[in-house]
This record gives sequence, C-alpha cells and structure tokens, in this order.
Amino acid sequence: MKKDVFNYISGCQACQQFKYNNAPTASPMQLHAVNEPWHTIGMDIMGPFPT
Repeated sequence: MKKDVFNYISGCQACQQFKYNNAPTASPMQLHAVNEPWHTIGMDIMGPFPT
C-alpha cells in the first residue's frame, strides 16, 4: 500500500505543484580569521555511555 500511495502522489500534478518542502534551509558558513595554530578548535563531546 505504501508503494501505491507513493506512486499516486508522484503522478499527481496538483500534489507536485503545491507540496510543502520539509527540507531545512542551510545557512551560509562563516569564515573565521585565525591568527596562530590551535587558536580555535571544535569538539563534539558525548557520554558517558552505559557499558
């Protein structure tokens, strides 16, 4: 049934014309001036995790 619904929506002109875009918009990246090595670093820290 999922495939049938997908095929119906894909072939529906009104569905394609007025569909809502759910994709998030990406903001432009900002460039940062760096004066010396290790001036700015970034880390993704997670945990503690169950063992």
